[in-house]
Amino acid sequence: MKTDKPIIALPYAVGNMEIYADAISNAGGALLYVGRDMALSETCIRPHGVLLPGAEVGAKAEDYISAIEWTEKNEVSLLAICFGMQALARYLGGKIVDVSGHGAGHHRVNLVPGTIVSGIGSVNSLHEKAVDIGAGGDFFATAHAGDGAIEAIEPKKPWNSFVLGVQWRPQLLAAKILAQQKIFDDFVKAAAGQR
Repeated sequence: MKTDKPIIALPYAVGNMEIYADAISNAGGALLYVGRDMALSETCIRPHGVLLPGAEVGAKAEDYISAIEWTEKNEVSLLAICFGMQALARYLGGKIVDVSGHGAGHHRVNLVPGTIVSGIGSVNSLHEKAVDIGAGGDFFATAHAGDGAIEAIEPKKPWNSFVLGVQWRPQLLAAKILAQQKIFDDFVKAAAGQR
């Protein structure tokens, strides 16, 4: 793949990959499906960022965690969505718990000012698990739902200017809501600095 755009690696195939590709392309990047072995992908092309999508049935946190380890080792940008955020939380010492009332719909989020997601208003809610708010971990919760459920995290010691986990699915909102597309814009901009 020859391009002047920042390369964003997608290590796991998911349904509706074109929605992720559109959000990355609209941000000025190029999405490249690389398969699960990030080290192998580097022999062909070194990605500037990694996008961990929401999971398909049967996905394992350990597989996602190996991609997170690769991003930290190589100090590249990371956007972890839904199951990806849960894997990031586990990697950073958090726990995952069952949560009710988040399986469908939209809700507002309470945000921490000055964080990557500080401009987000409302999010979609499509998850049955969440990061445990009392379990600790080496991350800051940067967005919460009204019931206290953690909706976004950032590491206390980030390895890049953009390392973010979000529980919602911004790719489903990015075409209509500028604040959701801005997540992808900021991610690709940080990845561009890796070139």
